[in-house]
Amino acid sequence: MLQEKVFLDGYIEEKNKEFDNFIDNIFSQEINKAFRRKNESWYKIYNKNYIKAFKILKNIKKLNISNIKKYLKNSIKMNKT
Repeated sequence: MLQEKVFLDGYIEEKNKEFDNFIDNIFSQEINKAFRRKNESWYKIYNKNYIKAFKILKNIKKLNISNIKKYLKNSIKMNKT
């Protein structure tokens, strides 16, 4: 058993050819046909939530740190009273 070949003759070449065909298929497609996301409702909800989260993060980055500190200080003062 230990003296048997790990791969049969031509196996590696065949897998390399399959991989080359796979990569060639990806890059030779038109852009509008290359969209692979499923069209099911779960994916649509996930995509909407992703877009919302991205927009929120983008807006947070716009705020500078000093404004955030001011908001935090004001909220602490309001909570103490």
